[in-house]
Amino acid sequence: MKTPLLLLITLFFSFLSIYAQKTDRQLAEETLRNYMDGGTYGDTVKMMAVFHPTATMKFVDKKTGTFRDVPIAQYLDSVRRNAGVKSNRQTRIVYLDIIGTAAHAKLELDYPTFQFIDFFNLLKTDGQWKVVSKIFYRLDKAPLLAKDTISTNDVFGFALAPGEQQAYFVKSYGGRDSLHLFETQKKNGQWTIPQKASFSGKYKDIDPAFSPSGNVLIFNSNRPTTTSDKNLDFNIWGIRKQSQGWSEPFSLGTVVNSDSSDFYATLAANGNLYFTSLRLGGLGGTDIWRSVFKNGVYQKPENLGSIINSQKGESNPFISPDEKYLIFLSDTEGGLGDSDLYISFQQNGQWSIPQNLGPDINTPLAEFAPSLSPDGKTLFFGRIKRGKPQVENIYYVNDFDKIVAQFLK
Repeated sequence: MKTPLLLLITLFFSFLSIYAQKTDRQLAEETLRNYMDGGTYGDTVKMMAVFHPTATMKFVDKKTGTFRDVPIAQYLDSVRRNAGVKSNRQTRIVYLDIIGTAAHAKLELDYPTFQFIDFFNLLKTDGQWKVVSKIFYRLDKAPLLAKDTISTNDVFGFALAPGEQQAYFVKSYGGRDSLHLFETQKKNGQWTIPQKASFSGKYKDIDPAFSPSGNVLIFNSNRPTTTSDKNLDFNIWGIRKQSQGWSEPFSLGTVVNSDSSDFYATLAANGNLYFTSLRLGGLGGTDIWRSVFKNGVYQKPENLGSIINSQKGESNPFISPDEKYLIFLSDTEGGLGDSDLYISFQQNGQWSIPQNLGPDINTPLAEFAPSLSPDGKTLFFGRIKRGKPQVENIYYVNDFDKIVAQFLK
């Protein structure tokens, strides 16, 4: 009687043992979680056990563009110095692919102002999954400009005056039914509560941009160009600095403006005008055009051509004062999100193939309305989350001149 009972008990516990064995996926995920949790909670013992002793870490230094190949022991030395220090971050396994005893994984480590994207190669050795190589990218999140003062979830199109003490931007009120220009001043290092610009409020006004000298502010408006004008599309307007404030708004005239919408215009130091238009003769939905300023007069606009414009939509051009590069919006295929910002360089009168400004600036949302600080070191841009109401704010990236230099390498 005892023998069958003993056999039954043995089989039962054998079944439990087999059932309790973890799958390769569970074991590999456990290794990845030990890495993430060890870093989050400062458990260096748990984190260090993840790596094979011969593992390496490779990355490209963002500041210098230099390739780095670091023994994992060197990386773990820095980990030990943070033992017991809890990190303010969220982590997740984006994917884990396993084939036999080899695996590849992508992780996201999300901090308040930046994000690490880690790629791991793992091998199963002696029944354990170990990380044998790590590569990563640090994605720096662009901060909001003057949160709760300027960036109030319904703004875009930031224009900073020379001297950096005055700025204009667009108030959208969460949609496009009303669009007005607002002004703010910097006092004691802080932007003041914005006020509606004296020349804005009756019509839709958008896209302010200072000339490099600061003597002219151009913007776009659907105000009538004449008393008989019934076509309420956008045209390019300007105001000139006077001894007391600004002049009355003036249209840039019928050579520049067309029967279609003309908007988002910016000026080079020589007066050349770059803008977006829906006019006939384009290559896609919206195209980028240029009007040369010659002998004090704007010439017939010319399309920037198929290197810049596509069958999709290109718009929101910001030209550098010396016309050496152009930043603009495109919704062409291959971007990172709804619409992305690109840069193209002008050499010997020809534009280079546009390059995406990358994940430090572009996201799955829509980035648009680029502008630069007068010294060219800070990029301002809008980011919009579509909906009702839509949420849009102004962001900025410092050291943009260094980013430009990286693209030229």
